[in-house]
Amino acid sequence: MYNQKKNMNSQLEIYYWQKLAGIITESQYYEKKRLLEVSIEQLKTQFVDTDKVPQEVFDAILDAVNSDSAYATWLTSRVAKNLIKAEDVSNFGEYIQIFDKNKRSFDKADINQYKTANDIADFKNQAIKVREKDIEITGTPSDDTSGSKPSGLVTKNEVAKLENVGIKFMGIVDGYQVFKVPQSLRGNEEAYKTYATILGRCAGRDQGAKIELCTVASRGYFDQYLGTDDLYVFFNMSDPDSPYQFHYAENQFMDRKDDSIA
Repeated sequence: MYNQKKNMNSQLEIYYWQKLAGIITESQYYEKKRLLEVSIEQLKTQFVDTDKVPQEVFDAILDAVNSDSAYATWLTSRVAKNLIKAEDVSNFGEYIQIFDKNKRSFDKADINQYKTANDIADFKNQAIKVREKDIEITGTPSDDTSGSKPSGLVTKNEVAKLENVGIKFMGIVDGYQVFKVPQSLRGNEEAYKTYATILGRCAGRDQGAKIELCTVASRGYFDQYLGTDDLYVFFNMSDPDSPYQFHYAENQFMDRKDDSIA
């Protein structure tokens, strides 16, 4: 509830400054305030009070969309229908921000037209394409300057750092380095930070490319996935979709955009 009020206040603050700047009138400000309070409360009644969406997920949705009631409605309903995973709410908050500023770059200018699983996959991919439209993903060498290893692989020093925290280097398969993140590292902050820093890289990241995998973005999801099984990472930044993550218990084999490849 605290997060809900905080997010609502954030949106109200935007309206307040719009009023001060003369963008909206005082009466428009109070009308927007009233509609925001009513719509968010209605949304909570429809989805949280009926146990379709947990309160903590609803708070995360409001935070992700800055309490914009229209976008909150779209995202909440898709989460309730299991079209968007709760763990991906933060990512979709970013996609919505991209959509809001670049609607002409999307196939559909009305977000409510993205209804099905295929629609949402298209929405996500279009948002990522807009975000990374100026990036040439070619794969760059890491900090090993000896010239003795292929471009895009983790260096010997980095492998040592990973192994020092318990992440095991399993070898190279078809040009990809394979790493095992064992369940025993659940709750290990140093292991998570090392994992995210070294294996949470992709080609073009310094120019805006990002890893969408929730285990890289969130310590909580890192621990959650390790609670049920080991994680395996296939790494080679020469591949624009690397790193790949395999999790047997969840039957997930995902690329760096968090798209399933299996």
